[in-house]
Parts: sequence; structure tokens; C-alpha cells
Amino acid sequence: MEWIVKMLRDRKAVRGCEVGAATGDITVQLLRRVRTLKTLIVVDTWQPDITHPVFNITNMEQVFRERIKGDDRVRIIKGDSFDMAALLPDKSLDFVILDANTAFMDVCGDLQEWIPKVKDGGLLCGFRAEQIGINLALREFFGVGGVVKGLFGIWYIEKNKTWGEI
Repeated sequence: MEWIVKMLRDRKAVRGCEVGAATGDITVQLLRRVRTLKTLIVVDTWQPDITHPVFNITNMEQVFRERIKGDDRVRIIKGDSFDMAALLPDKSLDFVILDANTAFMDVCGDLQEWIPKVKDGGLLCGFRAEQIGINLALREFFGVGGVVKGLFGIWYIEKNKTWGEI
């Protein structure tokens, strides 16, 4: 997370989106540590994942809302990430953090829908690059070596004209 925070600070990110927030750990860090951030759009269904030991709780949304209570920079969009992307204009975000479902087809769908939302020169990033669904989807979209991978499964790519118009 340190890596992403540093990149967002260096770029003076103002408007971004976190896709998949769960209980808000990443959200809280971004709000506290990226001082230039004026708007953070958060997209999630907050549905429990019975296969996951941490996200198998029924009150994720309640926990999330309590943690961000009073911060007027947060805009919540509740729903499926594929559908909710359509609510935002293309090239309107300095960054998108993808941290939702890790299944190959879901990651491909998120990449397809969220890439157009990132401004040229903006960042698309996420976590768990070592997981097979994410790893394969990143290779499918950006080729081998097209994505920068860092410690603890963090990945990012800077949007440019070669991949920005899928």
C-alpha cells in the first residue's frame, strides 16, 4: 500500500475510485494519507463472500460506512462494478484501484469497464497480482511485462494511448 500512496501523492491525485472496498481498510488509508484527494468514489456490493475468511461477514457495509462517517470526500456507489462503471464519465479519474473479485472473467470485466475511466497518464492499480485470475487477466490485457509488479502482490500501470482505448 505504501507504494500506491507514494505514487498518488507524487502525482497529486485529486479524484479516484476504489473498486471493492469491503470494510474500508484501503479507503481509510487513502483518505488519511493522500492529502490532495478531493473525491474518492467507492464501488462495492458489500455482499459476503462465504469462501473468504475475512469477507464472510454480513455487516461489511455497516462497518465501512462507520469508518468513513463524516468524510465528505467519499462518494459511495453500491452495486456491481461492471454496471457501476457506466455511471462515470470516461477519462474522469486520476486513478482506479481494482480490489474486487479475483476470478479471471471478473477481473477482465473490471479492466474492460474501468480502463476508459482513467485519464491519460493516470494509474490503474490493484492487489494480489500473484492470484491466478488476476495474473492471467493482466497478461491478457497488457502482455507479459506490461504491468509493473511490486511487493506483496501490488501491481500498477500508467495509462497511455497504446492501451487506453480498448
